[in-house]
Amino acid sequence: MITKLRNLVWFLKRPHLMPQVWYLFIRKFRPGIVAMDSTGDEALRWCRQSEVDMVTAYRKLTNQEPPAPILDLYSDVFANAEKVTSACVVRMGGAGAVDMLYWISEYLQATRILETGVAYGWSSLAFLLSIEHRPEGKLVSVDMPYVGMNNDEHIGCAVPDSLRAQWTLLKTSDRQGVPAVLRKLGTLDICHYDSDKSYQGRMWAYPLLWNALRSGGIFVSDDIGDNVAFRDFCASLKIDPVVFKYNGKFVGMMTKP
Repeated sequence: MITKLRNLVWFLKRPHLMPQVWYLFIRKFRPGIVAMDSTGDEALRWCRQSEVDMVTAYRKLTNQEPPAPILDLYSDVFANAEKVTSACVVRMGGAGAVDMLYWISEYLQATRILETGVAYGWSSLAFLLSIEHRPEGKLVSVDMPYVGMNNDEHIGCAVPDSLRAQWTLLKTSDRQGVPAVLRKLGTLDICHYDSDKSYQGRMWAYPLLWNALRSGGIFVSDDIGDNVAFRDFCASLKIDPVVFKYNGKFVGMMTKP
Protein backbone atom coordinates (compact mmCIF):
# COMPACT_ATOMS: atom_id res chain seq x y z
CA MET A 1 0.00 0.00 0.00
CA ILE A 2 2.80 2.42 0.89
CA THR A 3 4.51 1.79 -2.47
CA LYS A 4 1.24 2.43 -4.32
CA LEU A 5 0.75 5.70 -2.47
CA ARG A 6 4.31 6.76 -3.25
CA ASN A 7 3.76 5.98 -6.91
CA LEU A 8 0.54 7.96 -6.96
CA VAL A 9 2.32 10.96 -5.44
CA TRP A 10 5.03 10.53 -8.09
CA PHE A 11 2.41 10.75 -10.84
CA LEU A 12 0.64 13.69 -9.20
CA LYS A 13 3.90 15.63 -9.37
CA ARG A 14 3.94 14.92 -13.12
CA PRO A 15 0.39 15.72 -14.25
CA HIS A 16 1.26 15.24 -17.93
CA LEU A 17 1.72 11.53 -17.15
CA MET A 18 -1.61 11.03 -15.37
CA PRO A 19 -3.23 9.35 -18.42
CA GLN A 20 -0.77 6.50 -17.84
CA VAL A 21 -2.36 5.88 -14.44
CA TRP A 22 -5.71 5.32 -16.12
CA TYR A 23 -4.13 2.92 -18.63
CA LEU A 24 -2.49 0.91 -15.84
CA PHE A 25 -5.75 0.83 -13.87
CA ILE A 26 -7.82 -0.41 -16.80
CA ARG A 27 -5.18 -3.01 -17.65
CA LYS A 28 -5.67 -4.71 -14.28
CA PHE A 29 -9.21 -5.64 -15.31
CA ARG A 30 -8.15 -7.44 -18.48
CA PRO A 31 -6.83 -10.73 -17.04
CA GLY A 32 -6.63 -12.45 -20.42
CA ILE A 33 -4.24 -9.82 -21.74
CA VAL A 34 -2.25 -9.66 -18.51
CA ALA A 35 -1.81 -13.45 -18.63
CA MET A 36 0.05 -13.06 -21.93
CA ASP A 37 2.85 -11.35 -20.03
CA SER A 38 3.68 -14.76 -18.56
CA THR A 39 4.53 -16.39 -21.89
CA GLY A 40 8.26 -15.86 -21.54
CA ASP A 41 9.20 -19.55 -21.67
CA GLU A 42 7.27 -20.00 -24.89
CA ALA A 43 8.84 -16.88 -26.36
CA LEU A 44 12.34 -18.03 -25.47
CA ARG A 45 11.82 -21.40 -27.13
CA TRP A 46 10.68 -19.63 -30.28
CA CYS A 47 13.67 -17.26 -30.22
CA ARG A 48 16.17 -20.09 -29.82
CA GLN A 49 14.77 -21.86 -32.86
CA SER A 50 15.56 -18.88 -35.07
CA GLU A 51 18.54 -17.14 -33.49
CA VAL A 52 21.71 -16.29 -35.37
CA ASP A 53 24.71 -14.23 -34.31
CA MET A 54 24.59 -10.46 -34.79
CA VAL A 55 26.86 -10.34 -37.83
CA THR A 56 24.82 -13.05 -39.57
CA ALA A 57 21.67 -11.13 -38.68
CA TYR A 58 23.03 -8.04 -40.40
CA ARG A 59 23.98 -10.05 -43.47
CA LYS A 60 20.50 -11.57 -43.67
CA LEU A 61 18.90 -8.14 -43.51
CA THR A 62 21.18 -6.34 -45.94
CA ASN A 63 23.12 -8.91 -48.01
CA GLN A 64 26.21 -6.93 -47.02
CA GLU A 65 29.11 -7.21 -44.62
CA PRO A 66 28.80 -5.00 -41.53
CA PRO A 67 30.94 -1.90 -40.97
CA ALA A 68 33.46 -1.73 -38.16
CA PRO A 69 32.12 -1.86 -34.58
CA ILE A 70 30.94 1.52 -33.39
CA LEU A 71 33.31 1.44 -30.41
CA ASP A 72 36.24 1.22 -32.81
CA LEU A 73 34.95 4.20 -34.78
CA TYR A 74 34.03 6.42 -31.84
CA SER A 75 36.07 5.18 -28.89
CA ASP A 76 36.48 8.65 -27.35
CA VAL A 77 32.75 9.39 -27.50
CA PHE A 78 31.86 6.12 -25.82
CA ALA A 79 34.60 6.48 -23.21
CA ASN A 80 33.15 9.85 -22.22
CA ALA A 81 29.61 8.42 -22.19
CA GLU A 82 30.78 5.63 -19.91
CA LYS A 83 32.18 8.17 -17.45
CA VAL A 84 28.93 10.13 -17.44
CA THR A 85 26.69 7.10 -16.95
CA SER A 86 28.94 5.59 -14.28
CA ALA A 87 28.66 8.83 -12.31
CA CYS A 88 24.87 8.96 -12.68
CA VAL A 89 23.09 8.78 -9.32
CA VAL A 90 20.21 6.75 -10.82
CA ARG A 91 20.69 3.21 -12.09
CA MET A 92 19.01 2.59 -15.44
CA GLY A 93 19.12 -0.04 -18.21
CA GLY A 94 22.33 -1.08 -19.90
CA ALA A 95 23.40 -0.55 -23.50
CA GLY A 96 21.60 -2.50 -26.20
CA ALA A 97 22.93 -3.73 -29.52
CA VAL A 98 24.46 -0.37 -30.44
CA ASP A 99 26.57 -1.83 -33.24
CA MET A 100 23.50 -3.14 -35.03
CA LEU A 101 21.58 0.11 -34.59
CA TYR A 102 24.47 2.09 -36.02
CA TRP A 103 24.96 -0.37 -38.87
CA ILE A 104 21.34 -0.33 -40.03
CA SER A 105 21.20 3.45 -39.83
CA GLU A 106 24.28 3.66 -42.03
CA TYR A 107 22.94 1.00 -44.38
CA LEU A 108 19.64 2.84 -44.90
CA GLN A 109 21.25 6.29 -44.72
CA ALA A 110 18.38 6.92 -42.34
CA THR A 111 17.08 10.42 -41.79
CA ARG A 112 13.88 9.71 -39.84
CA ILE A 113 14.21 7.47 -36.79
CA LEU A 114 11.85 6.85 -33.89
CA GLU A 115 12.89 4.96 -30.78
CA THR A 116 10.90 4.13 -27.67
CA GLY A 117 12.86 3.64 -24.47
CA VAL A 118 16.00 5.65 -23.79
CA ALA A 119 17.35 5.22 -20.23
CA TYR A 120 20.96 6.43 -20.36
CA GLY A 121 20.69 6.94 -24.11
CA TRP A 122 23.08 4.35 -25.55
CA SER A 123 20.84 3.54 -28.51
CA SER A 124 20.19 7.25 -29.02
CA LEU A 125 23.94 7.82 -29.12
CA ALA A 126 24.40 5.13 -31.78
CA PHE A 127 21.71 6.60 -34.03
CA LEU A 128 22.93 10.17 -33.58
CA LEU A 129 26.51 9.24 -34.48
CA SER A 130 25.14 7.95 -37.76
CA ILE A 131 22.80 10.80 -38.67
CA GLU A 132 25.22 13.57 -37.68
CA HIS A 133 26.65 13.18 -41.20
CA ARG A 134 23.20 13.80 -42.72
CA PRO A 135 22.06 17.35 -41.92
CA GLU A 136 18.42 16.48 -42.59
CA GLY A 137 18.55 13.53 -40.18
CA LYS A 138 16.22 13.47 -37.16
CA LEU A 139 15.92 11.13 -34.19
CA VAL A 140 12.88 11.36 -31.94
CA SER A 141 12.94 9.35 -28.71
CA VAL A 142 10.06 8.62 -26.36
CA ASP A 143 10.78 7.51 -22.81
CA MET A 144 8.67 7.77 -19.68
CA PRO A 145 10.64 8.39 -16.47
CA TYR A 146 10.83 5.37 -14.18
CA VAL A 147 7.82 5.30 -11.87
CA GLY A 148 8.80 6.06 -8.29
CA MET A 149 12.29 7.21 -9.23
CA ASN A 150 13.64 10.69 -9.89
CA ASN A 151 15.47 9.92 -13.11
CA ASP A 152 13.71 12.57 -15.22
CA GLU A 153 16.79 14.77 -15.59
CA HIS A 154 19.13 11.85 -16.25
CA ILE A 155 17.34 10.31 -19.23
CA GLY A 156 19.67 10.36 -22.22
CA CYS A 157 22.69 11.53 -20.23
CA ALA A 158 25.06 9.45 -22.39
CA VAL A 159 24.40 11.78 -25.34
CA PRO A 160 26.83 14.73 -25.43
CA ASP A 161 25.60 18.26 -26.14
CA SER A 162 27.44 18.22 -29.47
CA LEU A 163 25.02 15.57 -30.83
CA ARG A 164 21.72 16.95 -29.52
CA ALA A 165 20.83 19.33 -32.34
CA GLN A 166 19.23 16.52 -34.37
CA TRP A 167 17.53 14.92 -31.37
CA THR A 168 14.11 15.40 -29.83
CA LEU A 169 13.53 13.65 -26.51
CA LEU A 170 9.96 13.33 -25.22
CA LYS A 171 9.78 12.30 -21.56
CA THR A 172 6.32 10.82 -21.68
CA SER A 173 4.51 7.52 -22.12
CA ASP A 174 4.28 5.59 -25.38
CA ARG A 175 0.53 6.18 -25.54
CA GLN A 176 0.98 9.92 -25.42
CA GLY A 177 4.29 10.24 -27.23
CA VAL A 178 4.22 7.77 -30.11
CA PRO A 179 1.10 9.14 -31.88
CA ALA A 180 2.46 12.68 -31.50
CA VAL A 181 5.81 11.68 -33.00
CA LEU A 182 4.21 9.92 -35.94
CA ARG A 183 2.15 13.01 -36.73
CA LYS A 184 5.35 15.05 -36.72
CA LEU A 185 7.78 12.75 -38.53
CA GLY A 186 5.49 10.97 -40.96
CA THR A 187 7.12 8.03 -42.73
CA LEU A 188 10.05 6.49 -40.88
CA ASP A 189 13.26 4.74 -41.94
CA ILE A 190 13.81 2.92 -38.63
CA CYS A 191 11.64 2.10 -35.63
CA HIS A 192 13.37 0.82 -32.52
CA TYR A 193 11.08 -0.44 -29.75
CA ASP A 194 12.50 -0.77 -26.24
CA SER A 195 9.84 0.57 -23.88
CA ASP A 196 6.65 -1.02 -22.45
CA LYS A 197 7.56 -4.71 -22.31
CA SER A 198 4.04 -5.97 -21.57
CA TYR A 199 2.22 -8.02 -24.19
CA GLN A 200 -0.53 -5.42 -24.40
CA GLY A 201 1.90 -2.54 -24.65
CA ARG A 202 3.79 -4.17 -27.49
CA MET A 203 0.69 -5.19 -29.41
CA TRP A 204 -0.59 -1.63 -29.18
CA ALA A 205 2.64 -0.01 -30.34
CA TYR A 206 3.96 -2.51 -32.90
CA PRO A 207 1.23 -1.92 -35.54
CA LEU A 208 1.53 1.87 -35.24
CA LEU A 209 5.27 1.76 -35.73
CA TRP A 210 5.11 -0.80 -38.53
CA ASN A 211 2.52 1.20 -40.44
CA ALA A 212 4.71 4.30 -40.18
CA LEU A 213 7.74 2.53 -41.71
CA ARG A 214 8.55 3.16 -45.33
CA SER A 215 9.01 0.29 -47.73
CA GLY A 216 12.50 -1.07 -47.07
CA GLY A 217 12.54 0.41 -43.58
CA ILE A 218 13.69 -1.67 -40.63
CA PHE A 219 11.76 -2.52 -37.47
CA VAL A 220 13.72 -3.48 -34.34
CA SER A 221 12.38 -4.72 -31.02
CA ASP A 222 14.48 -5.48 -27.95
CA ASP A 223 13.79 -8.13 -25.29
CA ILE A 224 11.48 -10.22 -27.46
CA GLY A 225 11.96 -13.20 -25.17
CA ASP A 226 9.87 -11.54 -22.45
CA ASN A 227 6.59 -12.71 -23.98
CA VAL A 228 5.21 -13.87 -27.34
CA ALA A 229 4.09 -10.45 -28.59
CA PHE A 230 6.84 -10.16 -31.22
CA ARG A 231 6.23 -13.72 -32.42
CA ASP A 232 2.51 -13.08 -32.71
CA PHE A 233 3.00 -9.79 -34.49
CA CYS A 234 5.37 -11.35 -37.04
CA ALA A 235 2.84 -14.15 -37.62
CA SER A 236 0.10 -11.60 -38.27
CA LEU A 237 2.30 -10.06 -40.98
CA LYS A 238 3.38 -13.46 -42.35
CA ILE A 239 7.01 -12.36 -42.10
CA ASP A 240 9.93 -14.43 -40.82
CA PRO A 241 12.04 -12.06 -38.70
CA VAL A 242 15.75 -12.06 -38.00
CA VAL A 243 16.50 -12.91 -34.37
CA PHE A 244 19.82 -12.57 -32.57
CA LYS A 245 21.02 -12.58 -28.97
CA TYR A 246 22.85 -9.66 -27.39
CA ASN A 247 24.05 -9.65 -23.77
CA GLY A 248 21.83 -12.63 -23.02
CA LYS A 249 18.63 -11.12 -24.43
CA PHE A 250 16.95 -11.55 -27.78
CA VAL A 251 16.45 -8.84 -30.39
CA GLY A 252 14.04 -9.18 -33.32
CA MET A 253 14.26 -7.36 -36.65
CA MET A 254 12.23 -7.15 -39.84
CA THR A 255 12.53 -5.28 -43.12
CA LYS A 256 9.25 -3.89 -44.41
CA PRO A 257 8.46 -5.23 -47.90
